[in-house]
Amino acid sequence: MHRPFDALAVGSVYLDIHYGKFPFNSAVGINTETETVGTEVLLSVGGSAANFAQIGASLGLQTALLGKIGQDRVGNIVTEELSKLKIQQLIFTDPEVQTNVSSHFTNPQGNTIQTTGGSANAALNPEDVFRVIRNYFDKISTLYIGSYFKLTALQIGYNKLVEDARAAGIDVLLDHGMISNIVEQQHIEKVRKLIEHVTYYRPNEQEFTT
Repeated sequence: MHRPFDALAVGSVYLDIHYGKFPFNSAVGINTETETVGTEVLLSVGGSAANFAQIGASLGLQTALLGKIGQDRVGNIVTEELSKLKIQQLIFTDPEVQTNVSSHFTNPQGNTIQTTGGSANAALNPEDVFRVIRNYFDKISTLYIGSYFKLTALQIGYNKLVEDARAAGIDVLLDHGMISNIVEQQHIEKVRKLIEHVTYYRPNEQEFTT
């Protein structure tokens, strides 16, 4: 059966702000109660699912992105940037949440600090996802699930999502993301159980050993 989309990515969407060659000591971090001045800054759309969809599109794949943003200027920038690529945007806009922003600081030695803020990713819920995704099960070959831990409202729906996708003959790729300050041991245990049912599991070394 022909499926018009190579992959659908569901997960986090951010406006990423990258500060390059930012002057901080890796042992101390960024000093408080003062101003630290850098010389390089870059804006882009990021987040695990958004990155997957963008990279796939840049390689000539037909990709779709399912996520949530706020009804704000940051969200407008996100959709404007995504529109530059051939990505099917399945983006919910919610006036009650703020589009997530992620700031990445990299010093000349290559050490990094990452901070995030916003509430849209955490508000993406099973009702949102299933209302859209059930119409794509016969149109996609791969389902990418990104930033499991950050999509807190969706966590009760992940098992059903994976079960339905696999039953429809769809490969499922799981990337749960970094172990941040909001992750509890119970969340990690749920991921370990979910891994048994996905087709591919994609952690980095730190995530795999946690």
